[in-house]
Amino acid sequence: MTGFDRLHQRYPHPAERPGLYRNVHGWRLHTDHMLTHIPDTECVAVEIGSWTGKTTLSLLRHRPRLRMVCIDTWKGGPEHQPGRSHWQPFLPQLYEQFIRNTWDNRHRVVAVRETSADGISAACEAGIAPVLAYIDGAHDSQTVYADVSVSLVAWPTAHICGDDWGNAHVERGVERAAEECGGVKIVTHGMYWEFEKRGDA
Repeated sequence: MTGFDRLHQRYPHPAERPGLYRNVHGWRLHTDHMLTHIPDTECVAVEIGSWTGKTTLSLLRHRPRLRMVCIDTWKGGPEHQPGRSHWQPFLPQLYEQFIRNTWDNRHRVVAVRETSADGISAACEAGIAPVLAYIDGAHDSQTVYADVSVSLVAWPTAHICGDDWGNAHVERGVERAAEECGGVKIVTHGMYWEFEKRGDA
């Protein structure tokens, strides 16, 4: 049994597809950059912060042998709550919406409904060794720092990347993690950021 299979047993999909219309809401897609680090072979990628699955589905479509570990509370962040700038009316059903959107790929997706810290821990316990970890969870600097630094240690061979460069909190978290990891070089492409492979600098 693979690490992916073990994690899938721990976090199984519901027995039935949620009775919702497909609604793949999201913002930017950075899959062109990400795909250069995902081989067209059987492999696993981790996504921290999956929302409705827009990035998940794009990666799965372009890499038919890829499997995804998606870590999210599916509760949204502070900015998504009622009265805030990015509030969405489907927020109370966000997890069910993700499951509905990814239903046809349910054997290739594990929806780990946890905080990023607990989700990363569960993935490591299962033996997940991703080729890529995409970080787009909470955007406060402390959580970004924790997500990035833990991912760097947990998955030393994975390509670490994320979204929202230009957000001062995100930048601080990423830069702090890079510095503490030995000065890993950060490369940016608009709002997408990534680390150079640690042997490339």
